[in-house]
Amino acid sequence: MSAEDQAALDAAQAEFNSLTEQHESAEELPDEVDARFGELEAEIERLEAKRQAYDPADIARCGPLSSSTMTALSASSAAL
Repeated sequence: MSAEDQAALDAAQAEFNSLTEQHESAEELPDEVDARFGELEAEIERLEAKRQAYDPADIARCGPLSSSTMTALSASSAAL
């Protein structure tokens, strides 16, 4: 994950936590707050997926995957 993506993830998580604290006793959230929670959740999920997509440690250990490698892996899995 790039430093820019990590900073964006940290900011989104911080805002999510802040909103949670501000509205933890509310029985019902205002529409704009509820919408912002949804936006933050989507952004956090998107950034977390980038983190898990290609871990540099895995690439260093195993090498990069190419589309032909993935096709071969898919074909061998389908044969099982």
